[in-house]
Amino acid sequence: MLTTAKKRAFKSKDANQVTSFRFSSISATKSENQENKTIWRLMPFRMLVLLVTIIIVGRIFYLQIINASFYSSVSQSNKTRETIIRADRGIVVDRTGKVIIRNKPQIDLWVNLSILPTEYDIVIQQLSKDLNIATAYLQKKIQEDTKNKLARTLLKLDLSQDEAIYFESQYAKYPYIVVEKISSRDNLYPYETATLVGYVSQISQDEINGSSYKYSLGSMFGKTGIEKEYEKYLRGEDGVLLLQVDSVGTQLSVLGKKSAIPGDTVELNIEIDLQKQIYNIIDNWDKDHPQVLLGGAVVLQDVSNGEIVSLVSYPSYNVSLFSQNLSLEDYDKLVNDPRKPLFNRAISGAFPPGSVFKIITLSAALEERTISAEYQVTVPSYIAIGSYIYRDWKESGHGLVNAEKALAVSSDVYFYALGGGWAPFGITGLGVERMTNWGKKFGLGSVLGIDLPDEVTGFLPSKEWKQQTYGESWYIGDDFITAIGQGFVLTTPLQINSLTATIANGGLLYKPRVVASIKLLGGEVVKKEPVVINRGVVSKETAQTIFSGMVKACSLGGTAYPLFDFVPQVACKTGTAEFGEKLSTGVSRSSHAWITVIAPADNPRYALTVFLEGGGEGSGDAGGVAREILNYMKEQGLIN
Repeated sequence: MLTTAKKRAFKSKDANQVTSFRFSSISATKSENQENKTIWRLMPFRMLVLLVTIIIVGRIFYLQIINASFYSSVSQSNKTRETIIRADRGIVVDRTGKVIIRNKPQIDLWVNLSILPTEYDIVIQQLSKDLNIATAYLQKKIQEDTKNKLARTLLKLDLSQDEAIYFESQYAKYPYIVVEKISSRDNLYPYETATLVGYVSQISQDEINGSSYKYSLGSMFGKTGIEKEYEKYLRGEDGVLLLQVDSVGTQLSVLGKKSAIPGDTVELNIEIDLQKQIYNIIDNWDKDHPQVLLGGAVVLQDVSNGEIVSLVSYPSYNVSLFSQNLSLEDYDKLVNDPRKPLFNRAISGAFPPGSVFKIITLSAALEERTISAEYQVTVPSYIAIGSYIYRDWKESGHGLVNAEKALAVSSDVYFYALGGGWAPFGITGLGVERMTNWGKKFGLGSVLGIDLPDEVTGFLPSKEWKQQTYGESWYIGDDFITAIGQGFVLTTPLQINSLTATIANGGLLYKPRVVASIKLLGGEVVKKEPVVINRGVVSKETAQTIFSGMVKACSLGGTAYPLFDFVPQVACKTGTAEFGEKLSTGVSRSSHAWITVIAPADNPRYALTVFLEGGGEGSGDAGGVAREILNYMKEQGLIN
């Protein structure tokens, strides 16, 4: 039997055990609860880790297993480089086959603006150091080319072989530079033909978008003259060279090649030796008369078919500069030169024609029968209309004249009467409408369609135009001054030359043509045939009367005294167009000088027109230049 004390002891012990168990159970329960809470808290993180792991594994599987062939080809393409093989542009030759423009091999260094880093200051500094070119210059050039939507900027022209090899080896350092072997344009007559044949330069994005032909970025494109007008023939077709290269751009092998196709040969009607001589004659005249001549133009046309044998605009510029990385500063000088050397005065300049317009006025009067060729009047020194006095250039007047003599002596008063009418002469005036109408028949007031860009129309006025422009009525005085080629009338040297040719051939107005033919790459020759714009502008009788008056103008008693004793006999009409201008240099100019000639008179072959802008008088100044040109033509057997 257990004693009471022992029982108490056992009881106490059991109680402690129970109590201990209870506390232990409670503690365990709390621990489990805390662990469970922790597990649930970590569950989203564990799920996220699992999801990311699945995505990464899936992506690796996709890249390495499913799409392995695609990325293998991309890897291969990253080891190839496509190089454009620039096509040689077609050459340009004169009517005798002499080369005017050819190509010469050249290596240029460009920067591809499309992949040039946006922040390129460091790049510019590196290139500046390697090229020994001022940083500021490179920055300005890149900014300008970017603004003009060009694909590339020319860094250096005509690299040496060593320079080319060096920059080709720097592909890893300069992945945006391009070393390109090209054929640069080489004009053998850079001043004499600048505005005629024009120049090429890098094509802009706008020009690519506007062209019907395929061009690659950086292609050369005709900007002016023949280069522009016959771009589709001269351009050729670029080829492609596909190279395998290593990681630093060193060529490993040629994977493929499409050869370039050169452009076609363009043959001009121009006789280049004559073109050069005419340019030199004007240049010498300019040097002999300093600060007088603003500019000038000469056009020589075959009267039987419209072929342009010479077309000179003066002053000129060295067109080869555009193939030699012309600086922005030098280009600005050309653009802002007050004498406008980039301007083709022969076709793009419209000037008051002065007395050469009397050919139109007399033609209109004869065709409209307001006078006859034989009708004679005694011409005074002026006409008075109310308080207005309209004077002749000759203070004493010209005495008794008919149509031929009036043209020969260039009687202003006679032509005032033809234009506006004058009762003492018994002549009904033509009025501006009829003078304008006959001017249009000769090709004035519109383009003639010469195969050169930027031909202008000139201008023939009307009563409505004056009212709308100035808010003024048309007066008889306007008819007077229009009849002698002053006032609002504007013509181009080409237009005056073409109307002269029309008189020479008896009334046919031809479309003037600079290009004779295109020799295609396969050997086929595409000839440019004569095109008649207006057949029978005037009757043969009217043309003969005008022609006879022009012969007398170049004879004793006429206005063109420098040509009085020229052999063979020629026909001509002079013009002195007053305009008045005072230059910043202080030199005053008051007139343009014109002369237009048919040579020879006994068998008309050429129409020669000389225009001197601000050059003085048509008789002495332009006439003197014309005589020198005719002398050279005679020496060369072109006229006899």
